[in-house]
Amino acid sequence: IRLLDRFHHNRPYRDDYLYLLIPWTVVDRSAERMSQEVLALAGPRGLVVFEEWMGAHAVLYQALVDGRRDLASAWREDPGLEALLRESAAAGRAVVLVPRDRDAPLDPPPTGHWRRVGDVYVLSP
Repeated sequence: IRLLDRFHHNRPYRDDYLYLLIPWTVVDRSAERMSQEVLALAGPRGLVVFEEWMGAHAVLYQALVDGRRDLASAWREDPGLEALLRESAAAGRAVVLVPRDRDAPLDPPPTGHWRRVGDVYVLSP
């Protein structure tokens, strides 16, 4: 039984209980770790797809700090997302998904499949 289940969100790289019980500024570096790994997976000219705003802020901030002006981003709700995913896959561009729930990624992509790497997903042919 999980006593604090309503606070459990299953965010990528985050231990929800640690995040809740200990001030995040003391020990939690999950956003930093996620951002660095996402940027490394995206590589030059990569595309990052976000399912929620918290992950987006962390990754886009890290991209700004790192001077990664080549990084493209999209939201799950973007009307042209399917076309963008097809186009990116055809061009050999790395596509990384930052899910809302690390165990339940976005619906299957229009091309290829999502392959889990850590707590995020990479589009594979």
